[in-house]
Amino acid sequence: KEEREMRRAFRAVGGLKRRVRCYSTEAVSVSNTEKQNAFDIPRLSPDNCVFFICDVQKRFRSIIKGFPSVIHSSEMLLRASPVFNVPVIVTEQYPRSLGHTVPELEALIQQLERETKNIHVFDKTTFTMCTDPINSLLSSPSFSSRRNVIMSGIEAHVCILQTTLSLVKNNYKVHLLADGISSTRWSERAIALDRLKQIGNPSDDSKGGVIISSTESILFQLLHDAKSPSFKKIFEIIKLQRPPEELPYPM
Repeated sequence: KEEREMRRAFRAVGGLKRRVRCYSTEAVSVSNTEKQNAFDIPRLSPDNCVFFICDVQKRFRSIIKGFPSVIHSSEMLLRASPVFNVPVIVTEQYPRSLGHTVPELEALIQQLERETKNIHVFDKTTFTMCTDPINSLLSSPSFSSRRNVIMSGIEAHVCILQTTLSLVKNNYKVHLLADGISSTRWSERAIALDRLKQIGNPSDDSKGGVIISSTESILFQLLHDAKSPSFKKIFEIIKLQRPPEELPYPM
């Protein structure tokens, strides 16, 4: 009796293995397709991207959820800009009423203005960063190969969303930094990032897309290799003290 039960068990396992092999083959087939699509997407590099920092201003400090994390992410981009020679576009929404960029970042911006030509600060009243002056800058020869926009700032459901839609419409890949983007309410941030995530990222490099990422991940992507001469400087930036409460990843 025990022998018969053992044989039945082996036969059942054998059938299960055959089914698993069948499912595995299908899974491998899908996986290979996904991998192929992934390989079709060009890798980020310092010469094909631009940093956007949206409206990180004084008036918003007390009302934006996780504002210290937004400042921290933006600071990392500003410090990485001269290391990678990546230009930065900074906007201020109606600064006469809402104040200028927070002092923690303003000092870095002024330093970059003195030392490099890679920082560009614009006032705006529109909710998209893609104003006529910024579109003109992006269309200039020095920006023609920079089709990846890496963005931090506020608010997710207003200026970040509208800027991303403008950029995707013009066939840019937009990398949204989840640790550097927020809103006045958690629900607005979550809804906006979820909506933008649904746009997806076509493998065709000529089409726009949205990728949710993090500041640290982006810096390592731009670095590529621990043997890079920039590694030590970027690692120092990554080691900057983080705010006690980081922004949650959008599920």
